[in-house]
Amino acid sequence: MITHIRVFLALLALTLAIATNSLALCGAFLFIATDIYLSLVQKISPDEPQEPIVTNAYGFRPSNEDVEQ
Repeated sequence: MITHIRVFLALLALTLAIATNSLALCGAFLFIATDIYLSLVQKISPDEPQEPIVTNAYGFRPSNEDVEQ
């Protein structure tokens, strides 16, 4: 039910943003659409913990050869 209201608000914000050419309403649409997307992703994603992604000091993932050493 709440998702239906969010979708309606997102479509309303998008329609008003196109009609009035308003950047503020475009921002409202993006905010609501992002909120809908994140709530749907949370419902779909598993609750089991994922393995952490190993990165080096620069934030890059090490290659397989580096991990084996």
